[in-house]
Amino acid sequence: MIFDHIDHASLYAGLSPRLAAAFAFLAQDDASTIPAGRHEIDGDAVFALVQEYATRDSAPRRFETHRRYIDVQFMADGSERIGIGHPATLRVSEPYDPGKEAEFLTGEGADLALTKGQFMVLFPHEAHQPCLHPEGVSVPVRKIVVKVRIG
Repeated sequence: MIFDHIDHASLYAGLSPRLAAAFAFLAQDDASTIPAGRHEIDGDAVFALVQEYATRDSAPRRFETHRRYIDVQFMADGSERIGIGHPATLRVSEPYDPGKEAEFLTGEGADLALTKGQFMVLFPHEAHQPCLHPEGVSVPVRKIVVKVRIG
């Protein structure tokens, strides 16, 4: 996992050309004005999902992992907590579904706050629970999740 501010994204762009494309998309002058929905950056290899929603409660703890995509989760406006768990300490509640590109797990984890301008790079094996209330109260957020295919 990588956790940083978008101002430092260039430090990570050299990890792969696809991550570089993701960070270039997020580094636009005003990413907060990109319309909600799916935006192709490099076909199915790199695409962005611009989301607007209200945060939710963490109960029950339901984490997700992926197999084919890295998530770059960028907070364009607002804040939320993202639960992080180690798959070895979690229990599979829904086996991997290729259509959803996700496996779901339950158990305990730790939370990190994601605030405006910050991003997290979550690799496929890293269990995460996004969209959580930042301080126990639902708040509106605008987040961009860039999906970066591995391999």
